[in-house]
Amino acid sequence: MVLIGVATASDTRFMSIMLADMLAVGGLTTASTAVRNNPSAHKRPMLVATLVTTDSGFGRWLSPQIVRWTGVKN
Repeated sequence: MVLIGVATASDTRFMSIMLADMLAVGGLTTASTAVRNNPSAHKRPMLVATLVTTDSGFGRWLSPQIVRWTGVKN
């Protein structure tokens, strides 16, 4: 477990994407909380925040297929 954590933490590309996702979710959740009295304005940022959290899962799921399509590895 320690080796995986150290190896992952040393990849700055991976960490920058995760940081950007965390900031996006935090900003969208804050904006959505600020307008929670207006249901339609509250729903849209919450939906986008939910979709932002799924990009890492889809990236891991589709990664082998993308490598086959493009032939490019990291």
